[in-house]
This record gives sequence, C-alpha cells and structure tokens, in this order.
Amino acid sequence: MVILDKETKRFENFVLMIEDEIVSEIQTQSNKFKDPSLREELKRPESKALVKVIVIKTMVNLQKKRAFNGKFINSMFGRELVDE
Repeated sequence: MVILDKETKRFENFVLMIEDEIVSEIQTQSNKFKDPSLREELKRPESKALVKVIVIKTMVNLQKKRAFNGKFINSMFGRELVDE
C-alpha cells in the first residue's frame, strides 16, 4: 500500500479535476459538431485517456518548473491578480 502525503494527494485531485473539466467541455462542444463520426471518436475511451495524459504531463511540467505560485499565475494573465 502506498501512502501519499497531503501535497501529492492535493496535486492528484487537482489533476483529476482539470481532466474532468476538459473532458466535460469537449463533450459539450462536440454536440455542435456536424460530423457524427467526430462525436463518436471523442467518446472513445482512448480519446479520454489521451486527454488525461496531456493534462497530467502539462501539470507535472508546471510543477517541476515551480509554476504554481502567484508570480507565475499573474504573469499568465498579464496583470497583478494577487498582492505579493
């Protein structure tokens, strides 16, 4: 049995939340597609797994670069959002 520390568990939950939001948004937007084959492709487990891999890879890269801090987040939006 693997015991996870609070930071690891929080990171996993964050990744799962983002992955769920992205998949939900893709499914919502796919209702607007005129080609039914594309909608079916997005419903495949392989497509959902690919989204999960992309989200995890992106989040891990950001974590390695210590990007989860106020300065980085503010710079993404081009303005001060949080007083440092």
